[in-house]
Amino acid sequence: MGFGDKGRAASFTNGNTDVKPLITMGEVIDVVMNDSHEWYKDNTDLGYVKIKFLGNRLSFGQVLESEGDWIPPLNKNISTYPLKGEVVVCVCATTLGAQVDPRETGYYWISAIQAWSDINSNAMPNVAFPDKSFKNNSLGDTFKEKDIKPMQHYEGDTIIQGRFDNSIRLGSTVVSGKPGNTWSVGSADGDPIMFISNGHADTGDAHIEDINNNESTVLLTSKQKIDLKPGSSIAAQTVTIPTGPVIPMIPINGYLGSSQVIINGDRLIFNAKKENIILAATKEIGLSTASWKLNVSALADVVLEMLTQLTQETHPTPCGLSGPPVQAPIYAQLKAQMEAMKQ
Repeated sequence: MGFGDKGRAASFTNGNTDVKPLITMGEVIDVVMNDSHEWYKDNTDLGYVKIKFLGNRLSFGQVLESEGDWIPPLNKNISTYPLKGEVVVCVCATTLGAQVDPRETGYYWISAIQAWSDINSNAMPNVAFPDKSFKNNSLGDTFKEKDIKPMQHYEGDTIIQGRFDNSIRLGSTVVSGKPGNTWSVGSADGDPIMFISNGHADTGDAHIEDINNNESTVLLTSKQKIDLKPGSSIAAQTVTIPTGPVIPMIPINGYLGSSQVIINGDRLIFNAKKENIILAATKEIGLSTASWKLNVSALADVVLEMLTQLTQETHPTPCGLSGPPVQAPIYAQLKAQMEAMKQ
């Protein structure tokens, strides 16, 4: 399994029990990204990086282009593969060979050093090759550098930010936080909130989520009032029919005091690959388009009332009122079906 079994990783060869520094660094020369890589044997090889170690005065700058050490990631569950030219922190720890000899150790890479404090790229090409014997001038095969701003942190936040202007914030209401934000309204400090954002709007030196201007957002609130701009007018507030008006719904921007899940983007697709799409609400379901504002309960009440009127329909004739319509049995059947659906 992996390079250890192939004998290709100098830090993972059998009998490698030399005392090594616990922490060291190395410049990334190559990364196994997929099964087309020449060093790939099976999927356990994904994430291995070829590095030139730094910090050894005796060998500094003396490793040829064809040389270097292949080492695996310390954690594959949560990982950000480094780019070529970035410097990774490496930790010495036990290897599979310890099952035979408990003294056997090897290096694993942890993460790239944020040398430039940059979100997108932190390459320091050829830092391990001071004599320029190897020109490590490519970040990768497909990677393109972009100017990405960091996320604005508030006290206690946990934020995961990708290289390409996307992020996850596990945060909270911060009423007096500076700079201000759009979600700390209608709730108290410490009330939890979670953003999943892709494509941030320009909000200054650091990104602060803006659900109306980010390219796409999934927002999970607890008690916050969110000033969301609807794509079209919200569903009808009241519909007057003989059975009485429908109870109005709270406007989108007026809701607070309880949790919401809000999904916002230029287009939304809900696709049930095998089964059904189910919408259920304790109160009402509203639908809104450029042409219609619909309250589902109101629409069903209107249809039921219309069928009731049709079953009772009569017309004046020279001989008096007509009898029930010929289609009355059909209207009655449809009415019964509608009544069976009513909660």
